[in-house]
Amino acid sequence: MPLHTALMANYTSKILNIAVSSVNAQQAVLGGIANNIANANTPGYTRRSVLLANSSVGAGAGGINIGSGVKVQDLIRYVDEFTNKSLRESTSEKFAAETRDDMLARAEAVFELTGERSTIGSTMTDFFSSLNDLSLNPSSVELRSNVIQRAEDLVYAIKTSYQTLSDIQLEMDKRIVTEVDAVNTLTAQIANLNGAVARIENGGQTAADERDRRDYLLGELSKKISFTTTETSDGTINVTLPSGLDLVTGSTSRNLSVTKTPTFLTPPAPTMLGGATPNYVVFDYGGNGTPAHIDLTSEIGDGSGTLGGVLQVRGLYGAGETSPFEARGPISETAARIEAIARFLLVDFNQAYRGADENPGSAGHQASTGDLDGQTPGVYGFFDFAFDGVKDVDGDGLADDLDNHGSISNYASLLQLTSKDPRDIAVALDLNGTAGATSFAPGDGSNIANLTALAEVTQTFSVGDYTFTGTVQQVYVDAVSFMGNAKSTAAVDRTVAEFNYKISADRKDQEQGVSIDEEFSQLVVYQRAYEASARLIRLADELLKQIVDTL
Repeated sequence: MPLHTALMANYTSKILNIAVSSVNAQQAVLGGIANNIANANTPGYTRRSVLLANSSVGAGAGGINIGSGVKVQDLIRYVDEFTNKSLRESTSEKFAAETRDDMLARAEAVFELTGERSTIGSTMTDFFSSLNDLSLNPSSVELRSNVIQRAEDLVYAIKTSYQTLSDIQLEMDKRIVTEVDAVNTLTAQIANLNGAVARIENGGQTAADERDRRDYLLGELSKKISFTTTETSDGTINVTLPSGLDLVTGSTSRNLSVTKTPTFLTPPAPTMLGGATPNYVVFDYGGNGTPAHIDLTSEIGDGSGTLGGVLQVRGLYGAGETSPFEARGPISETAARIEAIARFLLVDFNQAYRGADENPGSAGHQASTGDLDGQTPGVYGFFDFAFDGVKDVDGDGLADDLDNHGSISNYASLLQLTSKDPRDIAVALDLNGTAGATSFAPGDGSNIANLTALAEVTQTFSVGDYTFTGTVQQVYVDAVSFMGNAKSTAAVDRTVAEFNYKISADRKDQEQGVSIDEEFSQLVVYQRAYEASARLIRLADELLKQIVDTL
């Protein structure tokens, strides 16, 4: 074969190899673009591109290095970890804020001034007004019946308002279980994907699908709790709580638990508004069936995500807190104000209702007021509470035993009237100056002034961690203001969190999402390159045919 024919054959072979490598490379790129377009709306999918590179240069004929074509070097995922971290944080804040805002909107409805439902404030005003009306004609059975009706309205408003808050708290407490189950499911899936990523990338490939899925699950986990992530050298992700407890390490996950009997709690346990024991979020590091708990409730509750929001609304109970009104949270703190009003009626109102001690020289307080039949009221003479045990535990004749009924966690839900008989209302004062003897004038209503004056008496109210100095009506105003401020703050937090989330989500879409228009423009470019490479193959074929014809 002549020298020029041999050189021509050598170059023809090189052109053919280069063209084939180019066809393969353009096909790979086109396949990547097609995959991007197909997954444009797939949750968690990250835009990818095929990275091309020169093949290693080989010497051609005559020692000239003209190259050996193109090769597929790698698959690139367009991921910005800072953007992902920012989005996860804003997601956590958004879901926590939405949870707080939604639940506090329901709690705030207890204090709505409009609508068919009467509030504690309006019924309290009506009750004291009915007493004032009775002062005009103390013997009127009709006016007395009105007092009973208004008192029943007040009792009903207190009980239903308290019960609404109690129901919301119990609902949030039960929801803790489902939220923790969701967290455990997500961390287990993330751990499994960690194992897949390490296995695939240890073999020299890029685990693009597995990484996308893992990032998506991390986003789902951020809807539940606050956490940090650290990527290790083998491509796995560690998921860590703020305290440093790892929920995911490599291909291993740690499950959280929910319990009402944590090992770190010394009895008696705290109680919720309805008397039930609250749930705690823990990590159980015990073995052989013997639990040993780490308390994570406050840590998670101080964070974000729906679980954080649920715990914040339900209230956070610290060790040694046994009262339902010691929890840190808007529901229990508002309920403490309602409880203060109920206790005012049971203690202060009842003691004023019974009047001064008719016989100071004898043991116990003797009532100095009487009803239409000349009967004196008992210790809990007007407002009472549902309880089968002894109410006047110390036997002093005063309604001052609320702290002595150990089985009762609250009185707002137990409040009731002692009697619904209008004739039993004791508004007359004893006219007999002899100790131990009573007599009442027909039509006397002297005690009513003492009762109506209670609405304006300034005193200190104390329930659980709540302390307030003012009138009983101001306690209700304080409750309305407290819940209103909590709901307003939650609404602002929600607006800010949703705005921040949108910014972070838009940034991620711009950096990592698939643009159909951009992908189609790239499709045209690489399609043309593919067509050109195919023409090179035909050209090499024609050159080879010419060489064969010259032989």
